[in-house]
Amino acid sequence: MAVEAERESSIVALLRGRLVASPEVRVIDGRRRVTTFDLACVAHGRRVLVPVVATDVDIPALKTGDDVTVLGYVRRRFWRANGRIQGVTEVLADEIAASRRGSKAEALHTSAMRRCRSVRSVRLPVQE
Repeated sequence: MAVEAERESSIVALLRGRLVASPEVRVIDGRRRVTTFDLACVAHGRRVLVPVVATDVDIPALKTGDDVTVLGYVRRRFWRANGRIQGVTEVLADEIAASRRGSKAEALHTSAMRRCRSVRSVRLPVQE
């Protein structure tokens, strides 16, 4: 996949969950399409809400309650609002599939495993 060849990352996030609400789509800078949504996933037997952001990624038609698979990476983002610095940890999606489309979801799992194997060769930054 083209995305894998362009990016080196030592973070791989593969999520499968149910869409909590309809995705929100915004246009930033008049040209970048940003889609945000929350997935309800299960971790250690508990329900966890995970915020997902997709920038200029084609996403399938999704509705509340859909089973969704996301491949991407985790990032922490900060911004200033009302004189305070706020932050969020979110998954930045490279690819999204409705899990009802089994072949596309399976392809994301295969791609995730390929990325996990390549994580071993990623050069980590040197701290000074």
